[in-house]
Amino acid sequence: MKVIANWKMNLPTPDIRSWTENFYSNVNLDDSKTIGVAPPFTHISNCVTYLQNLRVGAQNISSRDLGNNTGEISASIAKDSGASFVILGHSEVRENLDEQSSLINKKIAIAIEKNLSPVVCFGESRESYENGITKDFVCSQLKECFEGIKAETIIIAYEPIWSIGTGITPETNEINEIHNTIKDYCKNHLKFVPESVLYGGSVTDKNCKNLITGENIDGFLVGGASLDGNSFARIVNNCF
Repeated sequence: MKVIANWKMNLPTPDIRSWTENFYSNVNLDDSKTIGVAPPFTHISNCVTYLQNLRVGAQNISSRDLGNNTGEISASIAKDSGASFVILGHSEVRENLDEQSSLINKKIAIAIEKNLSPVVCFGESRESYENGITKDFVCSQLKECFEGIKAETIIIAYEPIWSIGTGITPETNEINEIHNTIKDYCKNHLKFVPESVLYGGSVTDKNCKNLITGENIDGFLVGGASLDGNSFARIVNNCF
């Protein structure tokens, strides 16, 4: 089981200490190595200090390593800052930065080379979901992003775009079925077994207990509900 908090572009520095106090005063930690936090890049080193028994990750990296790439963060710099994993292919990055699968593929490769565990996001639009092509769409994304990639440290996060931040989630059996498809496709077509397949999209401390009953749901990538230390602690407690 794994639970990862994606803080996105939130929580200024003074709020991190408050988040930490709220989280540790409420969480029941059994295996802290299965809990991760991905803060804005400038907070990684602070989070490594405050969250010493949790994994800390980056929210993205460049497809290049070091050099004249103003405004970008390399895998090496992320690693040196204390990151042990990196979120790649999030739908917000795909849309806002027009990030294509070919670029994500390069980022996955360099993350693995620099010993950053990739947490790679996939998900369909509302239109694709309503047209019943979710599985085909996600498998197409998997094929493009993982071409030529082989590793044992890859985590996949299924995040239907229409669910992120809307408060609406698919039924548990739907998510479980899609996760099963992802695992089968990776094993039989891409020739690797993902370390975990997480679900993301309006995960809360109220719905996670039901969602986690799906046998193919290995944990969560949590957005909005992770911005409050109390809320994220309850999600963790409900999963272990």
